[in-house]
Amino acid sequence: MPSPSLTLRSGLIAKLSVCIIVLLCLAHVTAHLLAANLGDSKYTEQLVEWFGLDEEGNFPAFFSSVLLLVASCQFAVIHALYLTSQSRALSDRKSSFLSKHWLILSAVFLFLTLDEAVQIHEMFDNQSLLSFMNTSGLLAWPWVIVYGVLVAVFVLFFFRFWLALTPRYRRLSFIAASMYVAGAIGGEMIGAAVYTSGQGKSVSYFLIYTLEEVLEMLAITLLIYANNLFISKEFPPPTLKILA
Repeated sequence: MPSPSLTLRSGLIAKLSVCIIVLLCLAHVTAHLLAANLGDSKYTEQLVEWFGLDEEGNFPAFFSSVLLLVASCQFAVIHALYLTSQSRALSDRKSSFLSKHWLILSAVFLFLTLDEAVQIHEMFDNQSLLSFMNTSGLLAWPWVIVYGVLVAVFVLFFFRFWLALTPRYRRLSFIAASMYVAGAIGGEMIGAAVYTSGQGKSVSYFLIYTLEEVLEMLAITLLIYANNLFISKEFPPPTLKILA
């Protein structure tokens, strides 16, 4: 009897994720348009609370957390595959180097999942842990300083590992990382400057944080797609097929 198999289609998974992002974005815009035109009521406030991209503990935040958790699990799977695969044409030393970094990546994205779910970065503002910092403008929300330093450390630590990966994965992961940092830190800095200038309810601020959240979700979707392709090319097991 042939062993059961599971076939995953990377492109289909990515398209499904993009469709969900589009639907969440439409729900976000619709909720805010209703609130702006109908006025504040328990119904419009509930819709904004459910679907606002800048809100916490709602459908978009849940989906973002799921995407990050999927990426974390993928990195853990790749780590395990490096440990168990017998077909790798790599030295034990190089295989150990790569598998260790995949495991660390899994831990990093697990932290990002928790951060997205419970807003850990919000503790690093000038009202709490960073209350000694008097920042304004682009740095009005000083957690971007802490996370900016962490991003620099991350790049330095993983650069040699990144160079050891396949060219296609390097290209896709670079695009995904650039999109994510541009949204999470770049968008947050621009949004902070606009918000603290008294334009917290302006269309400009609305567009900035909408683009910020959409960029983050699209970036992780691209990363998940890249991870699926990497697994299918580097570790084609007989019981799991991942197609482009």
